[in-house]
Amino acid sequence: MKRVAIGCAVMLVIFLAVAMISLGVSRSRSGVRANSWVRADLSGEFAEFRPPSILTALNLDESPLLRDVTDALDRAADDDRISGVLVRIDRLEAGWGKTAELRSHLAGYAGSGKPLVCFMETAGEFAPANKEYYLASACPKIVLAPAGDVNLLGLMSSSTFYRGTFDLLGIYPDIEHIGDYKAMKNIYTEKSYTDAHREMTTSILQSVEGTLVAGVAEGRKMTPDAVRALFPRAPFSASEAKEAGLVDSLEYWDQVVAGITPEGEDRPRTVSVTQYLATGRPDSTGSREIAVIYAVGEILRGRSQQDVLSGLTIIGSESLSEWIHAAADNKAVSAIVLRVDSPGGSAMGSDLIWREVERAKEKKPVVVSMSDLAGSGGYYISVPATEIVAQPTTLTASIGVVAGKMEIKGLLNKIGLTEDRILLEPAAGYYDPYERYTPEQKAMQWKSLQRIYADFTERVAKGRNMSVADVDNVGQGRVWTGAQAKEIGLVDHLGGLDTALARAKDLAHLDAEAPVRLHVYPEQKSLWQILHDEDQGVLSPATLKTLSRLQAGIRAVSRVAAAAEEPESRVLSMDAVPDIR
Repeated sequence: MKRVAIGCAVMLVIFLAVAMISLGVSRSRSGVRANSWVRADLSGEFAEFRPPSILTALNLDESPLLRDVTDALDRAADDDRISGVLVRIDRLEAGWGKTAELRSHLAGYAGSGKPLVCFMETAGEFAPANKEYYLASACPKIVLAPAGDVNLLGLMSSSTFYRGTFDLLGIYPDIEHIGDYKAMKNIYTEKSYTDAHREMTTSILQSVEGTLVAGVAEGRKMTPDAVRALFPRAPFSASEAKEAGLVDSLEYWDQVVAGITPEGEDRPRTVSVTQYLATGRPDSTGSREIAVIYAVGEILRGRSQQDVLSGLTIIGSESLSEWIHAAADNKAVSAIVLRVDSPGGSAMGSDLIWREVERAKEKKPVVVSMSDLAGSGGYYISVPATEIVAQPTTLTASIGVVAGKMEIKGLLNKIGLTEDRILLEPAAGYYDPYERYTPEQKAMQWKSLQRIYADFTERVAKGRNMSVADVDNVGQGRVWTGAQAKEIGLVDHLGGLDTALARAKDLAHLDAEAPVRLHVYPEQKSLWQILHDEDQGVLSPATLKTLSRLQAGIRAVSRVAAAAEEPESRVLSMDAVPDIR
């Protein structure tokens, strides 16, 4: 442990040195000259927020957040110093909800009349192909590298089923669910789609593809039928794409850069999103505040965490409830926006958060803004809100319950392991993975599932002003897109975080044009606070334990391990999220 502590101290010194250099560079580049272009590199994933960490405290994490990009586009539209925006799209890993959010702000900027140029070396490789072109289609000018392709193939989805492997290994998935569409159970218990699973996934694909087609048709000034007629012809070579009207010109990156370079200068006046926002941002002024609380990750009881190895975040019911309570009691905060990007998780954790949202709504408006995903427990914590906003491509609802265990007796027997048990009570072996549920235990399991499903549907009925019967009709574990959810009354508005903020201002009776300051939770912490924070600190016992595991080659926090430690953590989970590509 001493070696680890010394190593951390050395790393800290290095971080501080780099931070000083980084800050100096940032300051020297923070000015924005007249006739500048904002350059937005849209690639990889876009995080919703930065968890408090040593990197953020030292200003070393400059990767733009989703809101950084959207704020920069909004601000650039009205900034006289900005002549245009240059977008470069490559290997986009954002989900369909975040992609729709980015696209709406690109389209909003395009409405300003300023130049908006998109460059792609190739319009989509493999899975992100459709998504990348959907995003690019918001730009009035699309430039493709001469050797590139446009892979506008249309949508598909696939699921991996584990039952065949389990049978070979001697593992029996003793799992039950309420809701024919609760597909999480199917990937473990089936070898292919059930009729309900296939129906749900097909419906989701059709809804998302409808959004894709509408966006491309609007952006490229085509009819929806003309766009759909392109799918069977894909993939398109660069010349074919230009002929089909999918791109405007075929150029290399250096030619695009030369095209925006002022006459008489050898390089363009460009600023990155991070550099641009360093000079100020739209939410930095105003006497009134709106709290933006991020609920990102799987829901478990306890404190929020981030796995330093996988990057996965855990929504801790205790932490999130504290943030909601603090915002509700803060007199400077006029309304709360809860930004949800979660597949769900613990039923108990979800209910604890639900209670805090319900209490907060009694004091001030609460608007939920759904990102890529707000399913099962993620929807459960959303329903008490005053209003719910989702993107048309958000995956949401999944009002259903699933629970069970993996019986591994056959697997252990294959390698010579046996178990003998002594039970003082019949129910003592309920969670024992060596035996399947007895008929009595199965009855206990069904009683628990029915209770949780009844609570879930009653919570939704109350929050959405629906009857329990109507909720059950659209529930049954079925995943809906945001567009579908609005039609059946599960969300109120379609849009992104900006729409949710506008609704929060309206509900709080604030002037729509009045500036407001955003109070973001989790709040960023100073370096000193992080070093002494038991949850986040680099030199805290929790972090030292993580580093020790890292040295030993053991993965730190994982979702599977969390589920094993907390048996109920999966009952409101939507793990079988359709892989739409």
